Amino acid sequence: TVEGWALPEMPGLITDILVSLDDRYLYFSNWLHGDIRQYDITDTRNPKLVGQVWLGGSICTDSNVKVTKDTERTTQPEPITLKNGKRLEGGPQMIQMSLDGKRLYVSNSLY
Repeated sequence: TVEGWALPEMPGLITDILVSLDDRYLYFSNWLHGDIRQYDITDTRNPKLVGQVWLGGSICTDSNVKVTKDTERTTQPEPITLKNGKRLEGGPQMIQMSLDGKRLYVSNSLY
């Protein structure tokens, strides 16, 4: 649950989804919350969250939204500051895997 948002709960807003070329991992960008998630899907009936990176979003500690209850996190994520000192605005939106499967490219182009 949250405060400072239009509703008492803030649902995730998944804007892109990708399966790795070897069919081992599923990735998705959760634009509203601000995270990219990686799931091991080798056992398709039991996907496991194996990676998560926070890249902006609406629930960072410096936002107007306060998370009052979360079953996955105990704290709100910190905002990302770029090398030029500016805050990374928006959240992760489009994702693309490199052809060798070693890099995941992310844009925040909805901002």
